[in-house]
Amino acid sequence: MIEKDFLLYLKPGDEVIVSSSGHIRKDYIARIERLTKTQIVLDNGIRYRRKNGIMVGSDRWCSSSLVEYNEKRAEIIDRYRMIELIKFAATPERLGRLSTTRLSRILNQIV
Repeated sequence: MIEKDFLLYLKPGDEVIVSSSGHIRKDYIARIERLTKTQIVLDNGIRYRRKNGIMVGSDRWCSSSLVEYNEKRAEIIDRYRMIELIKFAATPERLGRLSTTRLSRILNQIV
């Protein structure tokens, strides 16, 4: 199957991976809300072309396209998302509220 052939078999409720390009690359998992004759509409309202999976209204500097969902890539996306959440949540102020015992447990988990 050619990389974009999966677009022909998509139906509402299916999951896809949205792959972004540009200076900020953030891939994420989305669900198909509905299909029109020419577009794929995701649960977040963003539209993609059915013929090639490229976002409607995108330019060459910042665009995204649909990639076929697979467990391995979804796990990688989830892992990076969790790392970003931990980095956001682990502020000095929040860590300062934890006991030495809890800080030690966290440190032992990540080192």
